Amino acid sequence: MLDDIKRLLGCEELVLRSNFMQAQKSVKEYDVIIVHQNVSSVPLTAEDFEALLDSSGDGLVIPLLNETPGSEMMKRLFSVGIYNAIYQEESSADFIVKIIQTNRKRNDAKEYYAITSSDVKMVSEHILSEVQVKRIVEFLRSSSDVEGGFKYNIENLSTPQKLYLIQQLPEDLKEDLKESEIYITYERMLSGSSDSNKPIVLEQTITKEKLIEKTHVIQTHNKRRQLFTIFGNSELCAELAYSTAKNMTEEVLIIDLETIVPDVHLYLGMNETTNDGIAVGSLVTESSFLQAYEVAASKNLNYDILRNIAVPYKFKNLFVLTGNDNINKHESFNFEPLRRIIDISLDIFGAVFVNTPDDLYNSLSLYMLLNPKASIIIPFDGSSIGLRNQMKKIELLKKAQNVSMNNIRYLAFEYHTNVSMSESDIKQITQGLYVGKVSFDMDRIKARNDFKVGYVNKLPPKIESEYMKILNKYGIETKENISVRLKRFLKRSK
Repeated sequence: MLDDIKRLLGCEELVLRSNFMQAQKSVKEYDVIIVHQNVSSVPLTAEDFEALLDSSGDGLVIPLLNETPGSEMMKRLFSVGIYNAIYQEESSADFIVKIIQTNRKRNDAKEYYAITSSDVKMVSEHILSEVQVKRIVEFLRSSSDVEGGFKYNIENLSTPQKLYLIQQLPEDLKEDLKESEIYITYERMLSGSSDSNKPIVLEQTITKEKLIEKTHVIQTHNKRRQLFTIFGNSELCAELAYSTAKNMTEEVLIIDLETIVPDVHLYLGMNETTNDGIAVGSLVTESSFLQAYEVAASKNLNYDILRNIAVPYKFKNLFVLTGNDNINKHESFNFEPLRRIIDISLDIFGAVFVNTPDDLYNSLSLYMLLNPKASIIIPFDGSSIGLRNQMKKIELLKKAQNVSMNNIRYLAFEYHTNVSMSESDIKQITQGLYVGKVSFDMDRIKARNDFKVGYVNKLPPKIESEYMKILNKYGIETKENISVRLKRFLKRSK
């Protein structure tokens, strides 16, 4: 068959490797890697093929499988983006060459693998199989250089796989590796701690000359990362984050903590609430926040995983962790996993907006209201009654928790300007804790009342300017449109 493939492709070099570990080290040298499931004494798992894909660079990985359509192996391969697998009974030279030349697309793979829509969300609970972990542990135990053996074995693993492996290592091997710089790096990521003054390397490739960091390394910067808590108004949270992302070069994240009726994604007009192929064990959900929460609860959350769970908006720099979709869980959340999500988010995103329920007894809301890092925005409808009701809630919280909460500001979110207080009165009542107002015209009110979604990206210029003023007060530099710059230029010319 090898000669037939070589002839059909017209290629000059075709190499046969029978040792899987050796082949895994050299796959980056080849454009196409064809691997049989039974190339080693222990049949390869989906994770083995994923490791080959990670280490192959731009190479095409084609598994030859003793599997059936719709099997767990096929689901797993599909979920990690390996679309060119071939069933053993179809592995003729002609068929292999056809796949090499056409490079099967996602939809074609879905049909060939017999993947259903529900299957896409189901991924094996283990990032590495027991066989893989056992193989690596035995290798390390037999190695005279444990640190060198550890580096060798993890070089072709993805970041989640490395973190899972570290968790599974026996204590004696962890003790042997405690001085290893690479081990310490991933152990730190696993614990959720980080040094914000250094770049965070998500994945890296070691060569003889130097350490090469991949392009998705988070760059060190001097700008202060900002955390905002928006109390009880999903619409304000969506619009404020939208305006920030529109006027920042850094990335912005929205975390929707609404646990009963989440709707931040509706205001943004987002069609997808989770990313394709992302799942957490047996959890079935359309909430990316719930996915992140479950991973954080197991203490496995890290920068790479959170970045992959967060759902991108049409802006390249706006991401959303969409709200809980399981009504049975709304009373079971606790703040510790949320704390991990917040800590890691602030190492990735320039600004993080957290939408909280208007409920002082909700553990997630309470944590965000008491978070010393957060700038807390309390919206009210602009009326004196609305303001006093919100102020009473905050006073109750202050007394119950015995805290000063100096990071609170009140924002008039006005739907009915005819009943709104004057700004001077608001400043006086709030003792200067007034940050600004956002008012609605009739078109906006009608769109909201008609349950139209996705209109955040159609903010009128007047409302955009009001958001800009609020952002400026928090030190977020905003872009100026051409007309504003032109007016200033003409004023200077006079």
